[in-house]
Amino acid sequence: MTIRASVAGPIVPPLVAPLGGSALPWESGGGGVPWTPAALGSKLKLWLDQRDQVVTGAGVSDWGDQSPTGTQDWAQTIDANRPATGRTINSYAAPDFDGTSDSMTGPAKSAMISAAAYWIAGVVVLDAVASTSSSYHLDESIISDTGQYIWNSFRNNVGVYTMAAGHSDGTAKTTPTQSITLGTPFLFEHWYDGTNINLRVGSAAATQIAAGSVGSLVATTRLGADNDASNLINGAIGALLICNATLTAVEQAAARSYLAAKYGVVG
Repeated sequence: MTIRASVAGPIVPPLVAPLGGSALPWESGGGGVPWTPAALGSKLKLWLDQRDQVVTGAGVSDWGDQSPTGTQDWAQTIDANRPATGRTINSYAAPDFDGTSDSMTGPAKSAMISAAAYWIAGVVVLDAVASTSSSYHLDESIISDTGQYIWNSFRNNVGVYTMAAGHSDGTAKTTPTQSITLGTPFLFEHWYDGTNINLRVGSAAATQIAAGSVGSLVATTRLGADNDASNLINGAIGALLICNATLTAVEQAAARSYLAAKYGVVG
């Protein structure tokens, strides 16, 4: 008698992170993971990831928004100031900013956040931090605005590298700092719940400072630079999510888990 083993279904290969601008199966409507940032619905106003990075000349000239409710694309018209291609975080394409001239410009804050509440999260890796200003809104930032009303910035404290986040409610309010490590991708989360500005890096406990609503939503925004593009990040941005409302604890945990799993970072 011959015994044959039966197979209940097709053998499915493991998911492999794409190197280019393609999406994972679940980001294209397939199966695999039950949650993506699209589940945040109308709260989600910006979703930047490995998709829709338009390359012109030497670098990324346009980075397209993937959120279901917005079209908040980011652009750089000057070839020499475009973040470079070829860099990845966990095999996902991540525009690489040189710390000297690279940045991108985006929409007004009003298109992405509300004065009374917002939530920002992303995955980045920094190669160096040069800024030593005593005011974090003047330091290198992932996202800031030309009116100095919101920032999540980095400082070199004599070889100790820190991150802080804040906004101006008429007076600049900045959270207590959290440590970062150069050369290692990390997840950050910066949000305002109507009472406190909060910052969390990796799995650290959130630090916070009491603040009123954002003082102005008029100014346009920059990616990879402070308000006047005089201090620029040296490193790569893999993902950036922005919501114009407070997220529930469940939504925050789901977003952190998604980013941590996708980019291989601690969340």
